[in-house]
Amino acid sequence: MPESNAELAENPVEVSSVCVNCQHQNKHEIDQSGRATVTCEQCSTQYSAQTYQVRAKGGRRDRQSGIKHYSVRVKEPDREETLLVFDSDKDIEMRSGDWITASYLQGTLKYLVNHTIHGYWDVMPKKSGCLGMVIIVVLLICVVGVVLGLGARVV
Repeated sequence: MPESNAELAENPVEVSSVCVNCQHQNKHEIDQSGRATVTCEQCSTQYSAQTYQVRAKGGRRDRQSGIKHYSVRVKEPDREETLLVFDSDKDIEMRSGDWITASYLQGTLKYLVNHTIHGYWDVMPKKSGCLGMVIIVVLLICVVGVVLGLGARVV
């Protein structure tokens, strides 16, 4: 991995990313912005990869589900900092300065590779949380009310 973002801009860099379909680790070059469109060597699935440099990682674990909610501040090679927000049932290891590559399928984050420690993890995009559950419950109550004939009647 490059020592700096400037070095990435000067020289092509080869990284590994994880296929979003079969989890095969593919080696490929990234462009000056840290991006690549990858076709898996094993299953021919096409996906996007983006390489970042980690600035800071934060997270908290939900005690009931065991899922950890992460927010990772990263720097893209040719841009300002951005925030990756995702969930995982695994403890994801990364520190400030580590280079990571994210695998995306249709814009949805699926895997992270940490090139410093040569590990990868399955991740889930951040869910809508309680609001999504409230909407489902309200819709369920409305449907049950209509089925049982408890809906309001117009006179």
